Amino acid sequence: MKYKITKQDLYKRNHGITIKGVAETFLEFIAQEEKANNPILSTANIAKLEHKTKRGISINIIVLLVLGLFCLALGLYQFIYLKPLIGVNLYTQFPLISNGSIEIVGSIALMIGCVYSYIKRNAVLERLVKSKLIEDLKDLQRERETIVTPTKKKKRFRQSFKVGKKK
Repeated sequence: MKYKITKQDLYKRNHGITIKGVAETFLEFIAQEEKANNPILSTANIAKLEHKTKRGISINIIVLLVLGLFCLALGLYQFIYLKPLIGVNLYTQFPLISNGSIEIVGSIALMIGCVYSYIKRNAVLERLVKSKLIEDLKDLQRERETIVTPTKKKKRFRQSFKVGKKK
């Protein structure tokens, strides 16, 4: 399996609540499902999850980059072609000068964030794929635990009885 799930991965996703033995039993469940060739753990499903996640990460990076470039263009336009606006906040008496510098600084911060996200995208991809696999396997484990074979008494009470006029 490309993404090996470890105890640390399970502890990171427990939201601070740790119960002894739960992680070990879940790891045993994962090993059993690997031996049983579960379709959730198949390479095709993992590749599909990886592709979806990578696509989502790339779209987010591109959207923020376009927003940063738009803000940079707007800030440069304001800085070069428009007169600065000078005002005073009436509540705090703090002077405000708007000449496009806020837009330029914001766009630079967005572009730096995009570069950082692009560098860290593989670590984020691994974390998100592992989270999705763990979530799907926990759902499968819950479903298998809740399936109960009906007893004779339950089967008998499910039978429909005719209720009506007596002959």
